[in-house]
Amino acid sequence: MQQRLLILSVCLIQFFCPFMGNSLNIAVPALSLEYATAPENITWVINVYMIATASFLLPATALANFFGYRNLYFSGCLLASAATFVVPLSPTFSVLLLARVMQGICLSLVFCSSMALLVDKIDKEKRATAIGLVVGAVYAGLSLSPLIAGIIADSLGWRSIFFVTVIGLFCAGILVRKISKDEPNTHHFNLPKMSLCFLGIALILLSFSIASSHITALILVICGISFLSIYLFFEKKSKHPVFPIRLVMENRTLTLALGASAFNYMSNFSISLLLALHMQFILGFSASHTGVFLVIQPAIMMVLSSCAGKIAKYMNAHISASIGMALIFTALTLLHFLHPESSLYYMVICQIIAGIGFGLFSAPNTTIVMSSVKREQLALASALQAITRTVGMACCMAILTTILNSYIDAAHDTQLYIRELSDALSFSFMISACIAIIGFAFCFAGLISHQKVK
Repeated sequence: MQQRLLILSVCLIQFFCPFMGNSLNIAVPALSLEYATAPENITWVINVYMIATASFLLPATALANFFGYRNLYFSGCLLASAATFVVPLSPTFSVLLLARVMQGICLSLVFCSSMALLVDKIDKEKRATAIGLVVGAVYAGLSLSPLIAGIIADSLGWRSIFFVTVIGLFCAGILVRKISKDEPNTHHFNLPKMSLCFLGIALILLSFSIASSHITALILVICGISFLSIYLFFEKKSKHPVFPIRLVMENRTLTLALGASAFNYMSNFSISLLLALHMQFILGFSASHTGVFLVIQPAIMMVLSSCAGKIAKYMNAHISASIGMALIFTALTLLHFLHPESSLYYMVICQIIAGIGFGLFSAPNTTIVMSSVKREQLALASALQAITRTVGMACCMAILTTILNSYIDAAHDTQLYIRELSDALSFSFMISACIAIIGFAFCFAGLISHQKVK
């Protein structure tokens, strides 16, 4: 019974977080109007959340090892629900961004401990099915969010998206109250070292987002690399490292799977947002109509991920991940040729290909990562995967923000704006396709390495 409650709790988290994130793609016009800012600036609402989450995941891992997986997961759910409640109450755009930063930090506590707790508490023979259900919950959130968010944004307003998420996060925390506590892996927590780690990653990712401001971006990236280098120096000397550099680098299976994950999310995370911009600002669709259309890709992802256990019986995880990345590259290449006169059928085909590709990639890649480490490294593996995933998303948003700001100079609601936006979207898809090739290379290298071991 406890295992079922745990799976349900993690599924709720994995449902509502992408639900909330993907819903913002649909709510771009509403947010733009609410805070009187250009639509391309709304990418910062997603961007700062990703940066905060990615930056705090290693410190959160240290906290998970110090307090135990279950304790941090439970606390993280409650703190995240409180932070999420604050977001829709933000009176200004600046306060909204700050609230999103706090939300990202709180949810990082959940992300680093959820998969570790799941793998630690679920029987080995049921683990692949549990991971498949959890990954399926992610795509259930992604698939339902466009439709639900579109209706909510058009009828109740964008704030209701966050209020619904608060309920889901709070329920996820309540469900694990009776889950047995696990013993902490360490009794050491180095606050100065973790602060250096947080600042280093945050400044580097922030510099990517303001690459067009050359001098400021250069200063930030130099400071970020300096902080991160000092952190890694002390981490290498530490008797209780949170990030055992040598151990991770020597684990080729883990390294390649994490690399594939990073480039996978870097390449395709923006697909829904780019298509939402295309449909709402170029084609003139409403939020609810856009939401109905964007259900296709995540729905396919959900179905395939839920069948991960069955797929694993017939297809090696490395083969499945490699095929998935190849299909994602194909979809992004086709989307590069998207233009204002393209038919809806063309976009449907692209979404189907991308959905199949991501569905074949995600759950198998997660299984590869979590199966490549020992029990005491589960939190680390969970955090590393969350870091690579979130860093990939953050880099994707940073690239997209830079491209939009570089391409668009015209005033909103003009023909020139539509032309510039269309060119920016086409270029973004081309860059994403190039990144997908690198992701495929990591998957293929992992496949070759696995066959040699066999």
